[in-house]
Order: sequence, then C-alpha cells, then structure tokens
Amino acid sequence: MRYRILLTLILLVGFCYPPQAATAAEVSNAASFIYTDAASRSLIPYEPAEITIGLLGYSGHPLAEPPKGKIYFWATDSQGSQPLEAMDIVPLSIKEGLYIHGNTGVPGVFIADARAFQQQQSFKVRFSRAGTYLLKGVYIPEGMAFDPDQLESYDRLSFAATGPKARTLTVGTATVGDVAFMRVSPAIKGVELPGLTVQPPRGHQEKEVHIPISADGQTPTTLSLTLYRSNGEGIGAGVPVYVTTSAPGVQVSPTNSFTDTHGVATVQVTGLTKGQGHIGIRLNPNDDPVLIPVAAYSYHPQTVRLGIGNMMMDVDGRSVYLDAPPVVKDGRTYVPYRAIGEILGAEISYNQTIQTITTNFNDKIITMTLGYDHYAVNNQVIQMDARPFISENNRTMVPIRFMADATGYKVRPIYDNRGRTSAIIFTKN
Repeated sequence: MRYRILLTLILLVGFCYPPQAATAAEVSNAASFIYTDAASRSLIPYEPAEITIGLLGYSGHPLAEPPKGKIYFWATDSQGSQPLEAMDIVPLSIKEGLYIHGNTGVPGVFIADARAFQQQQSFKVRFSRAGTYLLKGVYIPEGMAFDPDQLESYDRLSFAATGPKARTLTVGTATVGDVAFMRVSPAIKGVELPGLTVQPPRGHQEKEVHIPISADGQTPTTLSLTLYRSNGEGIGAGVPVYVTTSAPGVQVSPTNSFTDTHGVATVQVTGLTKGQGHIGIRLNPNDDPVLIPVAAYSYHPQTVRLGIGNMMMDVDGRSVYLDAPPVVKDGRTYVPYRAIGEILGAEISYNQTIQTITTNFNDKIITMTLGYDHYAVNNQVIQMDARPFISENNRTMVPIRFMADATGYKVRPIYDNRGRTSAIIFTKN
C-alpha cells in the first residue's frame, strides 16, 4: 500500500513537471538485489558470467504492480564508484522481451526496462580485461531522469541486498593454453601486407609465406600478432609473446611483449636482409618456435588516391592513415610530403638547421629548401609552380606537381560538380 501511494504521487507529479533528476532519497532500491554466479571463481577475459537482477518493494517482497521505470547497472572496481568500460553484454543470453543497451550517455552504464525485471531476470556479461569488479545497479522510477552527476548517490543506493561478495567478479589474465590460433599481420609504412594464420601457434616451419623486410634497411616492419580463442574471440590482455630472429642483420624489438585487451602483441622488425634466416614466434619460451622465413621487400604502389581534407588515403585498395590531409590553398593543391613520398618508395631526410629536405628516389637525389619556389634533381635546378609550406601540425606540404616530378608518378585531380578539386590520384608510370 505504501509503495502504491508513493508510485501514484510520482506519476501525478510527472504530469505537472518535466522529468527531474532522481536523487538518492527519491529512489527505493534497498531490498532489490544483483548477484553473479561467478562470485566464487576466477574468470578469464571474455568468459561469460551470469548475473541476476531482482526488483523488490520496501518490504523485501516482489512488487504488487509492474514497475514503471528503468534499471541502470554498471561495474566498478572493488573500491571505486565510477563505471568501468570493461563490461559487455552477451546478446544471445538476453531473454525475449528484455532489452538492454548502453546508450545512456555514460560510458560503462547499461539501461533496461524495469517491467522486464519484475520477475528476477538473468543474462550474461563478459569482461575484456583482468581485474576485480563490483556489480551495481539502481532503479529510476518513471518521470525521473538518470543524472550522471548523481553517480555517487546512486552508488550508495545500489542493489546491495545481496552484499558485495555476491556481486564481485574476478577476471584473471588468459594463459597460453587458452590460445587456439594466431594471426601474423605484417605492415610497412602503414600498408598492410599479406599475413598468415598459424594453428596451433607452436613448433612448425612455414614455407609458402615470408615476413617482408624493407629493402632500404631502415624502414621497420610492424608485426601484429593477434591471438584467438577457439570461438574466434581475441585472447585478451596479458599473454606473453616471444619473438626472435636468426636472420643476419635483422633485429626484433621487443623480443618479449604482452597482448593488449584485444589480444594483439606488436613488435618491430628492422635491418637489411638478403633473404636468409627466419623470424621465430613462441608463446612459451620452452616451446619450439614457429619459423617464418624473411625476404627483402620493396614496395612501389600502382595507385594512390587522396581526398581533399581526408586523413585517410587508398593505397592499391588498402586504407592508410595520413599525418596531415591534402589541402587546397590559393588555388593550388598540396599534399603532406613525407607521408606520400615514403608510401611511393622514397627515402626522406630533413636538415632542420638549413630547412632542407633531401629525398632519395630510385636513382635521383632531390633537394628542396623551405620558403623557396625551386628544387634540384641531381643538382639540376627546377622551378616550382608554388612554394611548400609548414602546416599547423608541423608537416611539410608540397604542391602535387612537384610530387609528380620528384617521384615519376602521374598525377590526376578529380573535380566535384562545382569544378573544385575533391581528390588526387597518383598512378605509377
């Protein structure tokens, strides 16, 4: 009876005034509960755990009327009150008629209709990284708004009838034994190159593929090593990966790294190779490594497309991010010199003292000094049609005609329906 009177008053007020932020004093959650079936064991990242939320009235008994409002719930660390973004809902575990989503405006907080929780409802969650988490929730009656600034108040009023022990989830780090297969993905200058999948990731030698090492001896190859579970999920954080090399003149750094929350470990491979030796990958230092041969690699793309103002370019169908977008200035189109030049295969160095850029491309040495409208190719001076300039984020921007002359690529502008340059395409001669 007491609950009915309170709910009636709330509804009447809602007709007269717009929704107000709910405070701790206005929300009844003392007897409601939230708990997990995984409180007594340790999970591994991405392992599902079932949680149950039950709504009860002031007396601790089930509600006599279907509740009109929303349930908000989240996870914090064992001591804090701020929601963490490590928790996710397992969609297939949600029962028909129960809708849960994270569009609350507060990262890490989920929302569901309270009516669906009148009978205690269970669903599954999972966590992407190791840690100790405490489940929390609050019921906000219809006509009141969830206020992010009231999180500390809601935290104190959380569904605490079950006590913290029943609401605590412990997630440990994954182990090597949880890995079902591994994806090895090389990239040079931001261009992703053909990779391979190793299953299982231990004790054999690859012959049909290789790790590309830049032929200039300086440009690093980035190896992304993604570890997966048998269900295709990333392994999560904390699994060690050991990478070594037997290739003369080739170095790997670091030789011992750990996966991130997505199950990815990243290493850099540098040096000058003649195509001898292997890269060795272990998940356990006592295992025999997976051996992948190395090969010298020189890449000159056939087609590069850049959009004006776009931070991403298309390189032979692959997306590569730029450090500065192409721009149109005073009727001229400019592109970031180093980013484009290195993708096209040039070696670029900059002397800050005299503000001169030196470029080695095939058999040409190109020098250009900032602030001047000419450059030199093998000491032969050539006039520019516009002067380079330094962008706001400290990148050297050069006219596309100079870029074409320096690298030997054909350059073709693309115009929009107003006759303005919208994109540039570099094509290899």
